[in-house]
Amino acid sequence: MRLLLVETNDVNRWVGGRAGGRNVHVVPLALMGLAADVQHRVPGTEVRIVESSLDCPTDEAWERLLRSYQPDLIGLRSINFFVDEVRRLVEGAARLGPTPVILGGPIATALGAKV
Repeated sequence: MRLLLVETNDVNRWVGGRAGGRNVHVVPLALMGLAADVQHRVPGTEVRIVESSLDCPTDEAWERLLRSYQPDLIGLRSINFFVDEVRRLVEGAARLGPTPVILGGPIATALGAKV
């Protein structure tokens, strides 16, 4: 099984020009812990962790990533501030096929059924 975990954010929106824009990133510790747990519980699972603002900042880059990695499951983690970025990634994944997408993190807790 191939699992794609995405730290979903828009760094330019988050830090803007105040902190160097694309030079400021947060290590996806929550996703790293999840990946380790999945690999422990489901041996043989291949996990890839990406950050949307670095690895797939455009629709074209997102679709290229999905086509090249061909995940069986996509997990998105985000905060409320990036709901538009979450929508972009979910819609892009849906255009390419029926791969399940699971949304987690503070955005899922705070917005629940809305997302």
